[in-house]
Amino acid sequence: MPYILKKDYQPFQEPIQALVNKLAEDTDSFADRKKLRNIFKYVYYEANRKAMPALRYWTLAVAGGVMHNIPDEVRRRLKLIKVPKLPKKFKKYDSLIDSLASAISKVGNDYNETANPPKSYPGAYAGMENFSITTVFLRVMFEIARREGNKVDLPFLRTCLKDMDKMTLAYYFHVAGPYEDEQIRKDTNGDLPEYIEIRQLLGITD
Repeated sequence: MPYILKKDYQPFQEPIQALVNKLAEDTDSFADRKKLRNIFKYVYYEANRKAMPALRYWTLAVAGGVMHNIPDEVRRRLKLIKVPKLPKKFKKYDSLIDSLASAISKVGNDYNETANPPKSYPGAYAGMENFSITTVFLRVMFEIARREGNKVDLPFLRTCLKDMDKMTLAYYFHVAGPYEDEQIRKDTNGDLPEYIEIRQLLGITD
């Protein structure tokens, strides 16, 4: 972060500062933290929703990803949590995972090639990924229920969803984070001044 060139910062400055000023005005210079949280939740939700160029699956996937990335990046850059662990390896599943990933890539590419205009839907793979992984998860849950008197194991299901959240965070730290650091080191991108200043206030030097 950021993924825009420094020269392109300017168009954002006025609307950003207008929001900051209004938040200060409505919360007694940020003293009313409860009200500030509630208003910011609204700003966060609506800004992400209204920034989508169209209501399509790929825009929903991108928006959802951004909404995960923003708090995850803050946690990582400001060292608010420990680096999450990667999952334990089960190498015998790698060939099966590779086959699924290959199918996701192939069908996603097919959708992109046949889009109108052609190659205008590079995010198509996201829908195939959602479909495939969701189906694996729900099919396993169904098989467990079928073998246990048609009873859905809700505690286990909820635990698995929490595990997915943990892996989402691990993915950010171990895959997205290093890429973002690489982009920050580019002179044309650089780091957000606000990140630099807050990291200094927190005594973060690396």
